[in-house]
Parts: sequence; structure tokens; C-alpha cells
Amino acid sequence: MRGLSPSQPVVLDLEEEAIDCVVEAVSATETTIAPVVAADAAYIPSLGRAAALVFGSGAGRARVDGAVHRGGEGRLRFVAGAGGDLPARRQTARTGVELDVVVVAAGGDSRRLMTSDVNGPHQGAIVDTPHGDWWFLHFQERQPYGRIVHLQPMRWKDGWPFIGEDRDNNGIGEPVSTHAKPVTLDSSVQVPATSDEFSHSHLGLQWQWHANAQENWHSLTARPGWLRLYAQPAPSDDLYLLPNALLQKLPAEAFVVETSLEVTNGAEAGFGVIGNESAAITIRRVGTDTEIRLVIAGKMASTAVLQAKSVTLRVAMHPGGLCQFAYSDGGHWVTLPESFQAIEGKWIGAKIGIYCSTLESVEPVGHADFDYFRVLPPSQRQSC
Repeated sequence: MRGLSPSQPVVLDLEEEAIDCVVEAVSATETTIAPVVAADAAYIPSLGRAAALVFGSGAGRARVDGAVHRGGEGRLRFVAGAGGDLPARRQTARTGVELDVVVVAAGGDSRRLMTSDVNGPHQGAIVDTPHGDWWFLHFQERQPYGRIVHLQPMRWKDGWPFIGEDRDNNGIGEPVSTHAKPVTLDSSVQVPATSDEFSHSHLGLQWQWHANAQENWHSLTARPGWLRLYAQPAPSDDLYLLPNALLQKLPAEAFVVETSLEVTNGAEAGFGVIGNESAAITIRRVGTDTEIRLVIAGKMASTAVLQAKSVTLRVAMHPGGLCQFAYSDGGHWVTLPESFQAIEGKWIGAKIGIYCSTLESVEPVGHADFDYFRVLPPSQRQSC
């Protein structure tokens, strides 16, 4: 296999995974490689699988299609297929996502410049429509929001899929941020569900319990038009470990979410942003008063006491995930001074939602009733 030599770093491309390896031995049609992380060899099934070997950089970057098999002592044996080497330019056009540009910066540093702020695309799929159009679906990891799905235009060029647009006429596709939609029977604007007035007999598809749900966690019939969350014991002060949190993915880069609720004695209701670090504005009944707390990363940040039974809460998220919390007793809004930077969860983005925990014992005591959950445009932040 020309272009390879012992000790040379290479990447084994498995489509869904990429394994960094080092060449140990080379022959005309195959090479023995060792994964940099020995455990990565376990990705390869005993019968082998299709793969590609990518090596070199810049104009000398090459890709060889073939198959990989397990070898002895944690090594892998890559056998080149009939496809041979793919020039770097054609391979870049095939994936259609980025361009390697090397510049000399101050101090002689070499830096890699991206032609788009969309990292990826990867873990995607090519789809076609009845009208003969082709599109590429892929995700972009963008924290704290999680994996953002993109739809890119695609066409065929010299037998290869060409993704995105060639803005600078260099023959390489780049992701687009806006584009004409695919032709469909319904051309109206469609967005995933977010807000919920709790007027149906079932929760909307936008909701996700943080763990396997139990039937006694909620009711939409105990108080028609309201969602009742029955208080459950909290396993710890870490909201990320709260199984009965009812959550949604973050619906946009910037937005406002508002909910109105009432809580009974013995329970605490929360409205917050949950991830590896979490923050929530909570309410609890203390006699005839309603106590409001802002808890950030398990620590008390602010408190207030109201005489109102019903309280309206808001979370305003700014671009990048900075959150501000506010409350109202039906009069003016009070914005709490402390802000919170949303942080993604483990393998998921940060989420926003509601919960109800018991205060008095390990047995469920009390409940909270939520009148609505509304996602509002960022312009509503001015009233927070």
C-alpha cells in the first residue's frame, strides 16, 4: 500500500466511529495497524467489516477503501479493496463539509480554518423526495443544546454526493444555514411541539420523563385543564438524578418559558434547567405563605416570600445558554439577580422542565398543579 510506512499515524474510518491507529507493517495490499487505545480493537467484529484507511494531510491526504479484520495481540489487519486511493480533494467533496486551509499566523503557528461554523456533518442519512430532490440529514453537536439536526441540500456530481453549496467556487461543498425547503404537499411553517396547555388526556410528544415513568407520578384528569404532579421523594440534591422530572429539549438558541402553578403543603415544585449542573426556581407552601427559592448547583441563591397561592415563573435563555429566572404573583415581574449558565447532560443536551418533590417523608406527600407551560419568543425577556 503506497504512501504508508511503519510508525505512521492513520485513521481507521468505520463511518459511525473513527479509530486512531499507528502502522506497524506494510505490504502491497494490506497493512497491520495498532489502535492508539488498545480497547478500540473491540469495535471490529470477529468476521471483520468494511472500513477505510485515511492518512496524510493537506494535498497528500489519501483514503483507501477496504476491509479490516482482527489480528493477534490487539492488532488489526487492513486489506485494501479494489477502490484504491481516493485523492484528498475528491474525498472532501464526497463528505462535502469542510476545507483544510493552512496559514502562517503570527509566530509561525499553523492553524486549521473551517469554511463553516457547522462542525460535522456526521451520523447522517441521504434521503430523496418523490419530486427527485436529494437531501442530507445530519447532526451538529452544539452545547449546551445537544445534537442539532440539520437538513442540507445535496446533488450528484461525477457519481458522488455533493452536499451543501460551493460558495467560493473551489469545488467543495459547505453546509448552509438557510435554504429553500423541500417541495411538500403542505408548505406552511412546521415546528415541533413545545408549549402545552394541558387540555388533553395525554402529555404531548415533546415531554420526556428523566427516567422510566410511573403511573402515579402525574394526572391530567384530577383537575381538568391542569397537569398535576404528585410529589415524589428526591434521591439527592442533584436535580440531574431526579427521575420524576418532566423535561423537554431546549427548543431554540434563545427563548422564554413560562408556567403558572399552585403547590400544596408538604411538597416543593420546581421549574428549571437540568444538566450536569442544574438550576431551578422552586415554590413551597409554608403555612399560608408561598416561599420562592432559586437553587443553583444545589446551593441556595435567592429566597422570597409571597402571600399569593398561585405563582407564575419564567426562565429566559440567552444565546449560548445563559439563563435568568423571574417570578410574579399576578402583578409585576421580579427578576432574580443571579444568572445560570446551562450545561449539557451526559450524552444529551441540557433540558428544561418541571418537577414536584416531597418534603416531609420518604412517602409521597402533596402535589403541584401546573396550569400551562408556554414557550415564548426571546422578546419576552424584557419583562423578566
